[in-house]
Amino acid sequence: MGQNLAPNSSFEDTLNCPVGSGPMNALATWFNPTQASPDYFHECGDTIFTGVPKATAFGYQHAKDGKAFAGIVTIAPSSNYREYLEVQLTQALISGTSYYWSMWVSLYDSTNLGSNNIGVSFSPTPATLPAGDTLLNLIPYGNVSTIITDFENWTEIGGSFIASGGEAYLIIGNFFNDAQTSTTIVHSNTTNGFSAAFFVDAVCVSQDSSTCNQLVSVQENTSIPLITIQPNPTSGQITVSLDKVSTGILSARNFLGQMIQQKEFNNTQELNINLDGPSGLYFLQLEIDGDIITRRVVKE
Repeated sequence: MGQNLAPNSSFEDTLNCPVGSGPMNALATWFNPTQASPDYFHECGDTIFTGVPKATAFGYQHAKDGKAFAGIVTIAPSSNYREYLEVQLTQALISGTSYYWSMWVSLYDSTNLGSNNIGVSFSPTPATLPAGDTLLNLIPYGNVSTIITDFENWTEIGGSFIASGGEAYLIIGNFFNDAQTSTTIVHSNTTNGFSAAFFVDAVCVSQDSSTCNQLVSVQENTSIPLITIQPNPTSGQITVSLDKVSTGILSARNFLGQMIQQKEFNNTQELNINLDGPSGLYFLQLEIDGDIITRRVVKE
């Protein structure tokens, strides 16, 4: 009863390391149901398109669980363009039974918009659109009505539903058209224009809600200090404040992942750094007691 019915739920199992801009064929179990191009990221991937944590074309993000995650577009300039992820469940759903679903999502750094409506649907047969890259004609079993704008942290989404019976395939994506989907601009220094795309990790479908809650193996570490960065956005000068005295290494990288500054600090709660490069997205990385903490900073 308490098992997760979504196989390869954290996208760890690969057929080979993903390379280039069309890596879904490297992912085991999951498949692309349309002619669109969802993404697959793994620690063994290349650092331009498919790496974890760094995929220069899309952003910088550690996996929520394990070493890999997938990614989909939920809205784009092309009318009703959508990307989906699909997988066959380990067993079909039982009629009249309550099920819980959940996943973790994080907005791509390279997208301009946050959006709502990312969710799940289920089908007794494979849901496909072999000649198109737009909406799948499916009824959502659950979706998020609020706009998700966080591209720094992972956001958990989920819900519950009553199965009709016989549903054997899980599909993840946005099942609403453009007019029904709400967006907001999150930042303008992007490479993919007016679109919203999300990394997806730690997917769960189960009769037991606690199974989904226990799925993620990454636990909160209360020994890691809370970090405040001001100002952000910045013209260059930044103050990094910690909630407790710490010792470690502070590094600054540009959007390509190239190191531009690095300095050690000892027994302090405040650090100052000047980003003297061009405008754009930067990553501040703190190494403290074996933990690595990454924060994004926009230089205007």
